[in-house]
Amino acid sequence: MHEILQSLHEDHVNLMKLLTSMRRELHGAVQDGDPDYNLLMDALDYIKNHADAVHHVREDQIYARLKQAHQEHAPLVERLMLEHQQLQESTIEAMTVLSNALNDVILDKRTLEDSVENFLIAQQDHMGVEEREVFPLVDSVFEADDWQYVATRIHAGEDPLFGEQVEDRYQALYMSLTAAD
Repeated sequence: MHEILQSLHEDHVNLMKLLTSMRRELHGAVQDGDPDYNLLMDALDYIKNHADAVHHVREDQIYARLKQAHQEHAPLVERLMLEHQQLQESTIEAMTVLSNALNDVILDKRTLEDSVENFLIAQQDHMGVEEREVFPLVDSVFEADDWQYVATRIHAGEDPLFGEQVEDRYQALYMSLTAAD
């Protein structure tokens, strides 16, 4: 697997850990009281600012090259890029619901749980398709020049939660994730 795909795969592994932690917080709290809304909001903030704004942008560069160099895969690419837009909207919707909960806007727990759970399912389903179908496809059809083309258009950047240095704003989230391991 090319190093760019490997990096994206590692992002998926980390995102799955985060989504699992969010689900555990959400469902454990539904049974035992209110979830830690701040922790869930930090997770969504990370997803908005890293997964949606950095990770998906990298994938979109790969998908654009796939569409350009291998037209037969254009419908798949268009679907994936649309899903990225929908996931971004889903993140904002989940943040809005949690923001309302943080600001004591009356909200029944079922609405909160359903909103966040739908978000989690959409994220996991999307990553599953990429891991099972798209990454192997890209790995099999891309040549060295495709990877060179993509490499000149993506910015690696440091992961603010799972990278070597955890940003201050994600310290509580990081501690929660490491305590769950």
